[in-house]
Amino acid sequence: MATRYNAYLESIAHWDAFRKEHFPRDGEPVMITLKGHLILEEQLTHIISVHCISPDYLVDAKLGFYQKVYLARSLFFLPFDAGVWDLLLMVNTIRNDYAHSLTPKELSRHYSKARTMSKKLVRSASINGSVLDSDKGLMFFMLGFLTSTFANIDALARAKKKRDS
Repeated sequence: MATRYNAYLESIAHWDAFRKEHFPRDGEPVMITLKGHLILEEQLTHIISVHCISPDYLVDAKLGFYQKVYLARSLFFLPFDAGVWDLLLMVNTIRNDYAHSLTPKELSRHYSKARTMSKKLVRSASINGSVLDSDKGLMFFMLGFLTSTFANIDALARAKKKRDS
């Protein structure tokens, strides 16, 4: 039991350090979004790879972020609030807005939708909702919330795999 718990704590510590190293504390929403998206994609890849017999082939599958979200969701062994997965897809949508246009036409609407989704999660997480008032604050919330959530999912998946082996 202690070994599984230690593996869980090591995984949480790994993702915390990874996020601190790569996540910009300051900056424009575009940079925050792009880097945060990459961190989330890395986490999704880890969650998926834990369930693979030969995870090296994942790279050759050339899965995109969207496919990784649904694959990770299908592999996760505990029920999970659908709002978290939807918020993850919204981060991807906003990232695509920034990545594919210098003046994204739908960005404001997507931020508005993300704000509504986040407020539902804030109510259940007991966080000060005023952080969501600015696009930058909203993105920090979404990415912080999601990277922490997926660090826990990854840690649980690794602990389960260790238990089953």
